Amino acid sequence: MVRFAWTGNHAFVFTDYYRFNGPDPALGTTQVQLPDSPQWDEGNCIGYCFLYSREVRGRIGDHDLSTRLVEDYGYWIRISQLFPLAHLNEPLYLARFHGRSPYATRYREVGLLDLLLRLQYGLLDRPEVGPPFLNLIATKRGRLRRVRMAFLRPLLGARVDRLLKGFQAGQVDLAATRARLPMILQRWPI
Repeated sequence: MVRFAWTGNHAFVFTDYYRFNGPDPALGTTQVQLPDSPQWDEGNCIGYCFLYSREVRGRIGDHDLSTRLVEDYGYWIRISQLFPLAHLNEPLYLARFHGRSPYATRYREVGLLDLLLRLQYGLLDRPEVGPPFLNLIATKRGRLRRVRMAFLRPLLGARVDRLLKGFQAGQVDLAATRARLPMILQRWPI
């Protein structure tokens, strides 16, 4: 990876990886091939194995702590705005997926933050955020999803849209938006 970065003069390199479920990779792994050019509007597609130069770190700065759970995604977007990203098509990491990971235990929160980051960086328009947002909420307890969707859309749609409009306009920051969304949702425990 270092050789690839050095010889190609790449400031940021990411690689493919293997994933496995359960306690032991010997039980089976799956190779995950990442795209050569990340499609940020579809979500975080950098993976777990990456390398970036001191110049990248110096120009980009630290991770945004208000984006906890999706901090890498925001960081990669910021890097891609200033530096080309190079994909090394070779799996160099072994990632374990399990039910106690932050991604699994806080799936809806990760999904909501992912949508907010895409809105913040202009990868989605506000009307595009509403349906996936309501879908994340409607799948809260697994059953009666269509009923919840029909109920939630008129009740939450306007309140959520006002909040997202303020966020997109810069009147409400990410931390405040992140804090207000659960308050809106708690009023409607479906």
